[in-house]
Amino acid sequence: MRRYYCYALLGLAFFCSLYLSASAVVAHPILKEYIIEYNLEALGKSLKDDSYRGEEGILRIKPEIANELGIKAFIDEDYKDSIRLFKEADKALAKAREHMVSRKKEKISGYYAKNIADNFIIYKRKSLEAQEKLLNYRSRLTPEIDERFDNNICETILDRVLRESLTKADNRLRDGLGYYYNISQGIDGKAFPLTTENIRFV
Repeated sequence: MRRYYCYALLGLAFFCSLYLSASAVVAHPILKEYIIEYNLEALGKSLKDDSYRGEEGILRIKPEIANELGIKAFIDEDYKDSIRLFKEADKALAKAREHMVSRKKEKISGYYAKNIADNFIIYKRKSLEAQEKLLNYRSRLTPEIDERFDNNICETILDRVLRESLTKADNRLRDGLGYYYNISQGIDGKAFPLTTENIRFV
């Protein structure tokens, strides 16, 4: 009986140490400061290199991800149209690349060159339309209609998601940050927290 009691105490102590460790990491101002600084820098960069896709705030999250996390975020038709146009642009670019690497004999002379050019033009046109709609969407965002600009709310969510991520990773900081990034960016990384998309963040 005494041995069982000792084992129970050891188990409880181990569990508490894990929980306290996770809480301590989450509460650490340097870690939170790093995440926020990284997000704001990445957001600024995305606006310059046209990789912006609707992410906002210190969490740098898209509106649909924000809503899933319990943050009220604004979505309008321009945003929805931009998503559709970007998908169409990506399909056109993929077709152009397929023709570039195809080894099949051309049906007629210049067939591949024409299709590469046509699809690349579609890609550029759709991308520009999508960017324009996305910037129109961004111009209408305000703290009154979008809580991604409320730092207090976002920091609370940051703490919660980071704590859950660290717990899931058994307090392994690198894996925990990987899970956190995947959740905040809508990346499917449930089985493997580290991906090519989050390696720079981690």
